[in-house]
Amino acid sequence: MYSLSRRDSRKGETERNWYNAVENTFFRVTGVPTTPKVFGKVTADGHFCLSLVQIKKTIGLTRWDLRGKPLNGILGGSILEGKVAIITGGSRGMGECTARHFAKHGAQVIIADVLDDLGQAVAQDIGPSAQYVHCDISNESEMSNLVDTAIAQHGKLDIMFNNAGILDKPMKPNIVDNEKSTFEHVLSINTVGTFLATKHAARVMIPQRGGCIINTGSCVSVLGGLSSHAYVCSKFAVVGLVKNAAVELGKHGIRVNCISPHIIRTDLVKGFLDLDDEGIEKYYKHFGGKVLKSQDIADAALYLASDDAGYVSGHHLVVDGGYTIGNYDYGIF
Repeated sequence: MYSLSRRDSRKGETERNWYNAVENTFFRVTGVPTTPKVFGKVTADGHFCLSLVQIKKTIGLTRWDLRGKPLNGILGGSILEGKVAIITGGSRGMGECTARHFAKHGAQVIIADVLDDLGQAVAQDIGPSAQYVHCDISNESEMSNLVDTAIAQHGKLDIMFNNAGILDKPMKPNIVDNEKSTFEHVLSINTVGTFLATKHAARVMIPQRGGCIINTGSCVSVLGGLSSHAYVCSKFAVVGLVKNAAVELGKHGIRVNCISPHIIRTDLVKGFLDLDDEGIEKYYKHFGGKVLKSQDIADAALYLASDDAGYVSGHHLVVDGGYTIGNYDYGIF
């Protein structure tokens, strides 16, 4: 006999073996003869369709467990159930989208950023499975505190998605116009910050004998001439760090990978390139005009964070629709 439990996220308590009607409905999905219509329906071909929304509305549940697994996990939607993830730069853009995606798939998410109002709003909107922690990733004490918070709150850290980064603005393409202070500032966030996040994630993952670190690179780390000197250098360094860390940490069961996106149409990127929506369209012509979205990066991160990528490490996953593999000014296509 399967047992049903309700986990009240506000009190952290579990009540087992209650509401037998729902128990009989759900745990006999493969062939229940009597189905309360309020929770689902039987289709014409005899398949049972369970309405998660209706269950939540009727019973007011926050989470259902079946032998430790949530309801959406039984239906194939909880890839990260039971995992704890930190996402830096999680208050907007790719980070926010990934935070929501990870939480949707069962993870406990810690959003880290310096944009406190935005980060807190995102965490509150996601719900009990998310929290916000202020963190300047270039500050080692703040990064150490971020990781320690995950351990204090959840007892472990499974996923570290180092997504926070900056662009130098205004972009100065001529190297003689670039200032040393600007160059160093970009590297302090994009490279040093990523190094610190990788270091402190490894600090707690090594004793665990496992974990997943994902760093955000860029397609500018594949080809030259696509961005400013500071930004390109910072992202080339991230890819190098990923490969080196993957070799070192592999013996501890820790996977280290990198996601390098093509241009994503955000206000930050449009401002950096000084382009409007129409002007940025040229960057998507190579892939039939299909626009790269934050959700595409969240999907890539979900794969690398999941057990489906359990033997993938040291990989540089370029999400660019093939932009960096072709010469679109000279070719036969």
